[in-house]
Amino acid sequence: MERIQIYKRQKNLEIYVKIFGLLFIVYGMTFLIKSMMKGFNAGDWNYVFYTLQGIVFFTLGYNNKRNEKFFIEWDEKEMKYLLSKDKTIETIKFEDIKKITIQLYEIKIGLPSTEKTISLENVQFKDLRKIKEKFEELKLNAEKRNY
Repeated sequence: MERIQIYKRQKNLEIYVKIFGLLFIVYGMTFLIKSMMKGFNAGDWNYVFYTLQGIVFFTLGYNNKRNEKFFIEWDEKEMKYLLSKDKTIETIKFEDIKKITIQLYEIKIGLPSTEKTISLENVQFKDLRKIKEKFEELKLNAEKRNY
């Protein structure tokens, strides 16, 4: 079974960004509270920006972690995928495919009752090429079965 991740992650960078974000949050909140104890108007409001910056960094790291669940995988009989717009894992049996249309960043798969569209906008080039090669093979097999 071959599996391709839609979003490529840099795990070390993800951890670094989360830790950096947490440090900025702690630093900003600590010194903001410390300066606020001197009085409301005496507070150094730059620490608010440190805190907000930490929240943004941590959110970026969290979103990177969350995107690891999106994939496309296939074996000899079927293909499964989960894309960012889908809620559940979709399964397509190769024998059910009637027609395949391959475009630049989109693949349309004609099934007996519906047509499914797979958007490949976020896939890296070498993975995109591998996916398109597989669908070219499936397209030839579908054409042979239909004639």
